[in-house]
Amino acid sequence: MSAEPVGNRRSFDRLPGGGYAYTLIDDAVRVEVRYVRREWRQLHAEVDVLCDWAGAQRHNSSLSRADLNLSSQPARKALAGYCTERAHTKKGDFDWQGVIDAACIEVIAADRAGEAPIILDDAPDMEDRDFNVEGILIPADSVSMLIAHGDSLKSLILLFVLGTLARRRVPVLLLDWEWTGERHKRRKQRLFGFERLDTLHYLRCHAPLPIEADRIRRYCDQHHIAFVGGDSVAVACDGKLADDDTAVRFHRVCANELPPSLWAAHVPKSTVGPDAKATVGPFGSVFFSNLCRMTWQVKKQVGADDNLVTVALVPEKQNDGARVGHVGLEFDFAPDRIKVRNVNVATVAGLAANLPLNLRWNTPSGTARCRLSHWPTNSTQSRTVSTKRPVADKKPSRASSGRTAFSVSHWWQRGSRDRTTVRTLSERVRRPFGQTTTPFRGCLSEAGPFVVRPSNKRRSQKFLRAAGADGDACARPARARPRAPRVRAAPRR
Repeated sequence: MSAEPVGNRRSFDRLPGGGYAYTLIDDAVRVEVRYVRREWRQLHAEVDVLCDWAGAQRHNSSLSRADLNLSSQPARKALAGYCTERAHTKKGDFDWQGVIDAACIEVIAADRAGEAPIILDDAPDMEDRDFNVEGILIPADSVSMLIAHGDSLKSLILLFVLGTLARRRVPVLLLDWEWTGERHKRRKQRLFGFERLDTLHYLRCHAPLPIEADRIRRYCDQHHIAFVGGDSVAVACDGKLADDDTAVRFHRVCANELPPSLWAAHVPKSTVGPDAKATVGPFGSVFFSNLCRMTWQVKKQVGADDNLVTVALVPEKQNDGARVGHVGLEFDFAPDRIKVRNVNVATVAGLAANLPLNLRWNTPSGTARCRLSHWPTNSTQSRTVSTKRPVADKKPSRASSGRTAFSVSHWWQRGSRDRTTVRTLSERVRRPFGQTTTPFRGCLSEAGPFVVRPSNKRRSQKFLRAAGADGDACARPARARPRAPRVRAAPRR
């Protein structure tokens, strides 16, 4: 409120949920400006002119409620003339033009001001307040996303996360573009029982998120919502998903208008099939995932019973904090209840095959022990192999009398993460079958716990086909092909 004398008191305030209000306290006139946005470098907004005068033609105290170009002087003049006519104001009794101009000038100044810059060291200290739901890490100050194919339990996981936070007394809001409140209520009762959760709010949305943002923000401010879940990204957008501007507008609304949020996103149909990529992003522009601070890829695996479903949540992008691991959730669909429990993804058939090898080994510090069947007799039968790549490399050296040198190499630096070079240097391995000496290179591969591969590419491929998954077979190199006798050509006469 201003310090002006009675009769000319005015105030300019921010409205809950976004927007501004310019009030003439002694004249019972108020101008509310909501849904402020920039269009072609001009400021537009929805302007509501309220007047409590007797005899004024108004509806619910509003003389006018319409979109206005705040940067256009002719548009302001037209609105002032309309308010003069509707309020039956005589010339010189009240300055409607001055009121409309003052409200627009204040809003333009507030929009230009933004947030004041600070010294970075003066910023508030970071608090460890991220949400952790059964191992699913969700930032409490930014946008996160669940990325998966259709029928991968994205909506159910989203409701499970929001319901778990609501049971911790965190006010949450579910924004739904796809289903109904009745369906989600039934799911909530199967997940958490019939206990009433006053902190779990639901809002059915129909218009795109940039249009719904104003009422969503007002509701969040009124009910102190701390976290939002949205289902889903494709339906909430206001344009083509492949357009980068659509993704930027979506994230701008999430960052500036909404509390921290978790969204469910679909993937392109090209990612379905045996030749699909292991890592996929949401359908559309790459900015949908790049502008998130945390993304999870959801993979579904049906068990022996159709009512038992396991999903693996793979962290694809994480911008801060200690690296998080894969999370496994098992959903047991009973007729009247859905039971959820944590599982180890490495123990689930169909999901373990897509894990890196260091996650399949149940050993600490990324170290595994593998058995070599053809070490010299004075060597131990079990050697420790590190999953870390070596820093340096040495060329393999020849050995005499049927022996070959075993060394580390960088030949697989560009390959899959599941194949990791062995860190043992200058170990001597006796060649069986009396073969000639050939430089060998060791690596960890999906073909078995330990593979000794000859440097020759053709022999390597033939050896891997013969090795299979048996550890002993993987440690035994293939028999060298016998050399054809050399035939000398007859001398010319």
